[in-house]
Amino acid sequence: PDHWKSTASNNTTASTNIMDKVKEAEATALAVATKNDLPYTPLNLPPVSAPTQLDSFRPTRSPVIAVPAPISPDKGTESETTYTVIDDESTENDPYNMTRAVIQRVILESLITSIETFQEDDDNEQNWALEFLISDCLDPENSYICGKNEGFYPGIEEDIAIEKTVTEEQAVLILQTYALAVLYYTTTPTREWNEEASEGWLESSNVCDWKGISCKHDFEPVYAAEADLLLNSKKEIVSAMHLSDVGMDGSLPTELCSTAFERLEILDLSHNGLGTLIPEEIGFFTLLQDLNLSENFLTGTIPSILAKLFELDYLSLSSNFLTGTIPSELGILDLETIWLNNNFLNGTIPLELGNLNSVDVIDFSKNSLSGKIPDTFSRTYNNNGGIGHLTTITYLNLAENSISGNIPTQLGTMQSLEELYLQKNSLTGVLPEEMGRLAQLTDLHLFDNYLTGSLPKSSGDLNHLIEFDLSRNAIKGPIPASFGQLSNLEALRLHDNRFENTIPSELGLLVNLTSLLLYENSLTGTIPATLGNLEDLILLKVNGNQDLRGDMPSSICQLQYLEEFLMDCHVFKCTCCDTCV
Repeated sequence: PDHWKSTASNNTTASTNIMDKVKEAEATALAVATKNDLPYTPLNLPPVSAPTQLDSFRPTRSPVIAVPAPISPDKGTESETTYTVIDDESTENDPYNMTRAVIQRVILESLITSIETFQEDDDNEQNWALEFLISDCLDPENSYICGKNEGFYPGIEEDIAIEKTVTEEQAVLILQTYALAVLYYTTTPTREWNEEASEGWLESSNVCDWKGISCKHDFEPVYAAEADLLLNSKKEIVSAMHLSDVGMDGSLPTELCSTAFERLEILDLSHNGLGTLIPEEIGFFTLLQDLNLSENFLTGTIPSILAKLFELDYLSLSSNFLTGTIPSELGILDLETIWLNNNFLNGTIPLELGNLNSVDVIDFSKNSLSGKIPDTFSRTYNNNGGIGHLTTITYLNLAENSISGNIPTQLGTMQSLEELYLQKNSLTGVLPEEMGRLAQLTDLHLFDNYLTGSLPKSSGDLNHLIEFDLSRNAIKGPIPASFGQLSNLEALRLHDNRFENTIPSELGLLVNLTSLLLYENSLTGTIPATLGNLEDLILLKVNGNQDLRGDMPSSICQLQYLEEFLMDCHVFKCTCCDTCV
């Protein structure tokens, strides 16, 4: 009964069918042994345990065995390493234990799991992942890693020799499969992943068939001298993990961040429920280009080891619970996009981030950042005193922080800038004349600050502007007539300031305008009839200007899309106003 002994002894949830066959084989073996006066020790079967809720996804568990002699590297060809098990009585002619020993040692050699993890408790995520690999390798007809033609083939048939060698390539595949299995088990503590998202997971050891996992050929061809052949690898390694919004809960296992994924280029775990620290081991992803952990429950600080990901060009850690400061080390990277918004980050913006000469997007909004906007955001100094500019940036968002001081005049050098959000801070001073150089600017949001002075004449040069919000500051002086040149403008919000003089008739040239908010200022005179040319206007509010008087032009009352019109009826005559205040 050797075959059924090895099968049943290594399954704690053995089926009734197997149990019956084992008992029958045991009876036959005992009868033969008794008749021929041969020694025979009956097999002690483990008790059958009740299946858990997730047992359909989890492999059968088995008691943890002691690890045999370590696997020692055996350099075969120049480009390939093989790991050979040193024979031990505990694994001789025992496919299960030999397979476990080989796989376990490969995992331990990688330093992503300790031996204590396997020994302390056999009912944990690491052992479930290990058992999944073992069960796969004991099915050589279907195993992707341990198949008959793949080098490492334990086998259970009498006429097939047990091969105990694992190539370097197979070791990587073992580690990748193990780490992803641990990821699945660790992030399903209370519920399974979304059914569509988990398609293919744990159905085979070829992780490239698992939903969200992308692979590519990456092993160099190996020359087999004894066969005089060039062996081209058919295996693929993981290059990307697109696992956004799959229903993950729990913690991010350190096993995921290992040398097994040193060729990983994309890691997207966004929009899940991961509540953990960002592991320091993430530095293993030396070829990572895209890291997206946004929309989770990550805590702790941003590890400075991210600066070792020299290929990284996209970093998104937004909408988490991260604390601490922004690491200055990020300034040595060649980042194109960096999203750190909607966290609890504090401290000042590092000067070193001015070195991000290829950056396109920076979003640090909705944090607790303080200090000034660094001059280095628009210029940096090298050892020779030269000046370079962030000429590629198109989106800068520092809104909803506690940033103080003036708006740097050097922002005018960001001539590719399209969107600038500085609202809800503590900025003071005047708007620099140099901002008129931002010829590509489409969105300018400066509301809820303490800005003073008057609008620079150059603000009329921003002819790509679509939204301009300067509300709730202390700006005074006239509204520039040059605003009439902003032909693309759709929203102009200047309310809750100290603007003086009359409403310029040139605003009637803004034919795309849908929202004009001028309330709570010190405007005088009358409402120009030219505003009746704004056929797309939906919102018009001019209330709170005590010296704005006269009759409402009838052309305004005829605007067909106007939904809300607010003015001071006690000083103005209006037959079509929705609300009088």
